[in-house]
Amino acid sequence: MKHYFVSNNSKLYLDILKEKECSILCSYYYLNNSLQDFKNTVLYNYPYDIFLDCGAYSALIKKIKINFNSYLEFCIKYQNCFEKIAVLDIQPKGMAPKDFKESGFESFKNYQEMKKYIPLSKLVPVFHYGEDFEYLKQYITDKIDVIALGGLASRIKTERFRVIASLPWFAQVFRMYPKQKFHGFGIFNSVVNLNFPFYSMDSTWWLFSGRYGRIIRFDEKKLSIRMEAPRKRKTWLDPDNKDYFMDYLDSSDTLKYPNRAKLAIREIKKYIDFITKLWEVRGIKWN
Repeated sequence: MKHYFVSNNSKLYLDILKEKECSILCSYYYLNNSLQDFKNTVLYNYPYDIFLDCGAYSALIKKIKINFNSYLEFCIKYQNCFEKIAVLDIQPKGMAPKDFKESGFESFKNYQEMKKYIPLSKLVPVFHYGEDFEYLKQYITDKIDVIALGGLASRIKTERFRVIASLPWFAQVFRMYPKQKFHGFGIFNSVVNLNFPFYSMDSTWWLFSGRYGRIIRFDEKKLSIRMEAPRKRKTWLDPDNKDYFMDYLDSSDTLKYPNRAKLAIREIKKYIDFITKLWEVRGIKWN
């Protein structure tokens, strides 16, 4: 499974991602409003794969609208800078059938326009939880390389109930199209990862680790990845790497958030490697 580390507008964090050789996901919503120096660094000097997300979820939360023509113009101009480009999807406004019908129709209309200018091997349409499967069928018919599944984060705020709600939907999608590559937007959860062979996912976990004073660990015994607070006593985090929990605690004169971010990247990569090998043993290996 491929993993994209969600990037923010920080040059420091971008340098960490570059140092650790990470594929990244950048939001058009933030990238287009960032300083020109940062934008140039992302567009012209980042050496690893970049997935351009339209930022529809962020726009929904902030109650603003992304202009389709401006987004399309940006995608056309910089398409060679990106490995994948998300279609500007329209998030459902509510849980009523009419909301899903409207979001599916508008998202598909944007897809039809964008595919005139962006190669299908690069373009990633988004199929939302609750939308008509006829749209997904059309994406498959068009031989899209990767299709994103999303719409859960904006509808169900609690992760536990989000996962519970998603499982029957994912089961239906993967049963209908077992050979299709799917990307999971905002779906970074062990229950999902262990049960469905996503081609790729993205997450902001590594950012939360640095920002909120937490560390991320891959628990091989429980087959899960979790976030926890560093312990103040001198307890081993990883004997092989000579790491102590307390090495990642902020002090009055030293902030350790870059170290926590680097640790998070290391642990997430270990977890992704495990998930990838698990699905290879089960007979699924993506190119």
